[in-house]
Amino acid sequence: MLTIRPFVVATVATLVACLFLGARAYAGGVGVGLTKSPNRDVAIGETVTLTATLDDGAQGKQVQFAMNGQPYASATTNSQGKATTTYVPAAAGTANFVASCQGYTNSAQVGVTAVAATVAVTSGTVGVGGSRLFTGTITVDGDPVMGLACGGLAIANPNLASAQWYGPSGSTTDTAGRVYIWVTGSMAGGPTTLTVTGGGGSGQGNVTVATPTISVSSGTVGVGGGRGFSADLTAGGDPVVDLACGGPALGNPNLASAEWYGPSAGTTDMMGRVYIWVTGSAAGGPTTLTVTGGGGSGQGNVTVQTPTITVSSRTVSIAAGGESFSARATAGGDGVIGLVCGGPIIGNPNLAEAAWVGGATTDTGAYVVVWVTGLLQGETTLTVTGGGGSGQGAVTIVP
Repeated sequence: MLTIRPFVVATVATLVACLFLGARAYAGGVGVGLTKSPNRDVAIGETVTLTATLDDGAQGKQVQFAMNGQPYASATTNSQGKATTTYVPAAAGTANFVASCQGYTNSAQVGVTAVAATVAVTSGTVGVGGSRLFTGTITVDGDPVMGLACGGLAIANPNLASAQWYGPSGSTTDTAGRVYIWVTGSMAGGPTTLTVTGGGGSGQGNVTVATPTISVSSGTVGVGGGRGFSADLTAGGDPVVDLACGGPALGNPNLASAEWYGPSAGTTDMMGRVYIWVTGSAAGGPTTLTVTGGGGSGQGNVTVQTPTITVSSRTVSIAAGGESFSARATAGGDGVIGLVCGGPIIGNPNLAEAAWVGGATTDTGAYVVVWVTGLLQGETTLTVTGGGGSGQGAVTIVP
């Protein structure tokens, strides 16, 4: 008859418990657990957090950490019975850690394996004199490596372009495992390589520097008023950012004037765009509007027309005290902004009075507003002029 001794049963039970509970050992029914974060292979230079946990949650206990059989660090458990330390591998390989605590006769163990990270660097084209953003992404087994300090940022041919870290994290990877590089083109050529290193790995992308393509908008502006035009600068289909442009220049300066407009003035914004304010002087055209930058040049057309002025028609109640009318100035279907208007003129001044509301200059919607006060019942007109154009609306006055 087979006899199963009690110590055999106990040993088997202990092995089963260890199998299911992982890096946890027991002393008198109370265990010491040890975990690592991130819980995967890590990159060389990546920070690993080791956390020892006492099952009884005891606070103020001193936990000893050993690495490969040698003392490594000690830490005191907090109110949750946890004590932590960190490890940054300097080379590829596996380090075995053991956590032990006085009064707990057994210990827990985990292994940390460090490998060379995968570094992926984007490629692209940047314009001469301008800039664009490139990225480097650091991963291990497809997972992003966060908080890793990268190095080795280099352009193989520094005569073509320069590179520097960009953004608040600088050369340290963000939560997506990414670093950002600002590349500025110096002269046309390439491709040349952009190299980023980190986590024991290295990656390269290609940088091509090209003369920017400049696309300038065309449109119509009213005599005496203005409107915005834009120029888009691209290289390889991507926007050229931070490029100081030349111009703007009009082919016939007698027809209109042009100046940079907006907060970026003559420097391209993050969309690779600059803005130009064109003011019409005399009807005519089209004439050219030229913008240059980075060795490239682009032209749009500007036509100057006498504004069309559309005045609203309304009924004015004498008892109500008056009504507001609007007039809008357009040229080629676009609003004429900043136009100083003439009037307002009531056809029969015995019937009504008119006055500007908010001034006689067209606003950003190309409107002016007129307040009409009725005096006698009847019908008359309201006339507004500007830039050589004129418009009328009907005014019907009732008691």
